[in-house]
Amino acid sequence: NVFESYDKTKTGYLEPFSLNEALKSAGFKLNNQVLNALCHRYASSDGRIRFDDFLLCAVKLETLLNNFKNKDPNNTNEAKFTFEEWVANIVYF
Repeated sequence: NVFESYDKTKTGYLEPFSLNEALKSAGFKLNNQVLNALCHRYASSDGRIRFDDFLLCAVKLETLLNNFKNKDPNNTNEAKFTFEEWVANIVYF
């Protein structure tokens, strides 16, 4: 699995610098601003990311990406959401 291949020390954690590579190999292309936000959200207080948190992160990213693509049928990299839709995406998933 992706997590195990980037958990080089086999500790059950990813270091923050490994998160980008792991997510990239899972098909996500993210900029530094998004990666920093993900690290702040999903890393533990010591800065490491557990498998469970990595899984939650990947599932949320996939869900948000699919929702965005549904709102961007012409693939313009722009989508229009109502406030309620945006909140539902952020809070629910």
